Amino acid sequence: MRIIAISGSPRMDGTTNAIIQKLMENAAAKGHFCEFYILNRFELHGCQACRYCRTEGDRCGIDDKISQILDKIYDADMLIVGSPVYMGDVTGQLKIFMDRLYSMKDSSGKPRLSDKKGILVFSQGASGKEYYKDMFSRVKKTFDGYNIKIQNMIVNDSADISQDSELQSEIESVCADL
Repeated sequence: MRIIAISGSPRMDGTTNAIIQKLMENAAAKGHFCEFYILNRFELHGCQACRYCRTEGDRCGIDDKISQILDKIYDADMLIVGSPVYMGDVTGQLKIFMDRLYSMKDSSGKPRLSDKKGILVFSQGASGKEYYKDMFSRVKKTFDGYNIKIQNMIVNDSADISQDSELQSEIESVCADL
């Protein structure tokens, strides 16, 4: 299986990246091909509403790293997407990426992707994993609309994930399904 992971976290050593890294390590150990992109490492450009993707071609008209990642998603079997919760939402970095998904639909609004599997990862400072469930649901719905079917969602509210045995078990359970 080919897995592409994308993190919207601005913190390289943050909890979101650590959880995604753990998922990727487990997947690679099972023989899956994995690529991990941390959006904050790149110069990010939001959708320009130029409609190039709908009128001129079947890809985004912006030539940048996000376009390269979007191209890789076409060949992937699974997408792992993660973000810490900032002000009750995904980070700005991930929002830019999600806006650029627009290019993955044709002029009639039909997704260009064939069915992909998906995993969402969220980290939050608020205690209680249900605290932002409306936002989690909205993000899931966005990805579902592009034929990226979210199979699992990991929500972390622990500051020290190495000491969180429940989270470690959840990661192992998610990886068992790969």
